[in-house]
Amino acid sequence: MSLPPNGNEDRHFEEESRDQVFAPGPHLRPLAVMHLFGLLALAAVLAVVSLRISGVSTGMLSLSVAIWAAFDLALFLYLRSTAPERLSQQTQIKLVHAQIIVDLTGLTVLLHLSGTVANPFSPFYVFPVILAAALLTRRAALGYAAVASLLYCGLLLAEAVGWLPNHCLIGISGTPPYPRDALLIAQGLALAGMCFLTAAATTALVGALRSRARELATSRQRAELRAAEMQELNQRLQAANEEYLHGQQHLDGLYAELQQAYARLEARSRHMSELNEQLRAANAECKLRGEQLAEVNIRLHEANLRLESRSEHMKELNEQLRAANADCRAKRDELVEVNARLATANAKLRELEDMRAQFTLLVTHELRAPVAAIQSYLKLILEGYVPEAKVRETLAKAEKRAMEQLALIADLLELSRIGSADARGQVQPVQIELSLQEQIDLLAGGARERGITVEANIAVGLPPVLTNPDQIRSLWNNLISNAIKYNRDGGRVDIALRREGDRVIASVGDTGIGIPPEAMPRLFSEFFRADNAKALSRMGTGLGLSIVKEIVERSGGAIVAESELDKGTTFRLWLPMLGAGGAKATPAGEVAAPEPAAA
Repeated sequence: MSLPPNGNEDRHFEEESRDQVFAPGPHLRPLAVMHLFGLLALAAVLAVVSLRISGVSTGMLSLSVAIWAAFDLALFLYLRSTAPERLSQQTQIKLVHAQIIVDLTGLTVLLHLSGTVANPFSPFYVFPVILAAALLTRRAALGYAAVASLLYCGLLLAEAVGWLPNHCLIGISGTPPYPRDALLIAQGLALAGMCFLTAAATTALVGALRSRARELATSRQRAELRAAEMQELNQRLQAANEEYLHGQQHLDGLYAELQQAYARLEARSRHMSELNEQLRAANAECKLRGEQLAEVNIRLHEANLRLESRSEHMKELNEQLRAANADCRAKRDELVEVNARLATANAKLRELEDMRAQFTLLVTHELRAPVAAIQSYLKLILEGYVPEAKVRETLAKAEKRAMEQLALIADLLELSRIGSADARGQVQPVQIELSLQEQIDLLAGGARERGITVEANIAVGLPPVLTNPDQIRSLWNNLISNAIKYNRDGGRVDIALRREGDRVIASVGDTGIGIPPEAMPRLFSEFFRADNAKALSRMGTGLGLSIVKEIVERSGGAIVAESELDKGTTFRLWLPMLGAGGAKATPAGEVAAPEPAAA
């Protein structure tokens, strides 16, 4: 048995001894007994105090001590019925934590009910701290020192400001007033310093004891290992001696066996002659048995033929069974596919319900803010807080918020009309280039006021698109008005409309403020406006692009946006021309179609 290297051996012994030192099991039962005796002594002191000193709440004190004693008695009975050493180390540590917490809580309640500042037992806080330092880690000891300090200082503060009543001990501390703040601070700091010093000193002492215990345990185990090694070497030496004696005896036996072997060899030579005679007789008998085996082979051949016939019948049965299994698997696959479709449909229904709830919440919030602002302006005017000279200005602000409210309501109505039955009934072939030119002429005046150039490149002879004409006008209005609104003075708006295969491709680009990259994923969401758009203009509902996306997808197309911050934004969309087998809208309103080609 060899010893491990010194470094590994030391670490092994230190880990083993550390586990043994930190297991508080052997100390739990004596600790519970000491607590019970201490509480009995405390009950006796309370009995004497209640007879000699007035101002003590005897009933509450007795109840607190009884609860404290009940916990300690329950812990003692549990440890008496269960050997503490058999508990896991984690359970033992939890019991120590529970005991310390109950001690700190009980001591705080007793101090509160028996004078607090005037009670001379406040230094007893150090005993739970000493217990934590002796049985737990240094961090736990310092933590409980902090808890004890906070409990006592918190009790002093609560009684000083009147959050808790002060139970004055008449006959010890006299009658109120409560002590000065300086005395309370000094007493709290003194107790905190005592707790932390006790925790540090006890932890250092216990650490030294544990280190010495680990050293002793390491030395003891090294000695045991070396003794075991010496014992093993001694046993090996004894075994070698015994093996030598046994080998000598074995050689003597082999010599005797060799002499016996020569005698047996002569006997076997005589026996081989007898065996030759027996072999000749056996050969004659084998010839007779060969004839019998030939007859048996003929019978086995007949049996094999019958077995092959039955094997053919079994193959037919196996084929029928395979066909039945294949049919069952096909039906099972059909059921699995149906279940998957049902699960997908349920998920889509839940998603639609979530979207409806979120949309309702957003609408409620967006409608409430302008109405509240209008009501606030009108209330200021009605109650006379607005000077006569500023009444018109305040009414103008209220009218502006009302216009924002009307714009929001109009966008909401338009968003709800897009998927309505009436809107679907108004779908017809539309020359979208005519409605585009109409919206350009309508918005060109506002662009000229800011020096913005609107350039349109519309192909000739475009095919009609099957859509709602009012919705197409709304689509062009939203895209072009946004390109002008969020553009720079003297900027450009480039509009293109052309045919590509069985699609009509459109793009609307500007040289404006652009869209931040983090806002792109939510660009088409209801009520969403990028931060730079809000900073440029307060006016806006955040519904325009969601309306545009809904119109495009209802018409069987798709739309994407490309933007670079401070350089501009370009929206690209495509719509299937009349009679083309383009994308079709899914029940959820999403378009199952490829991205539009770059315009």
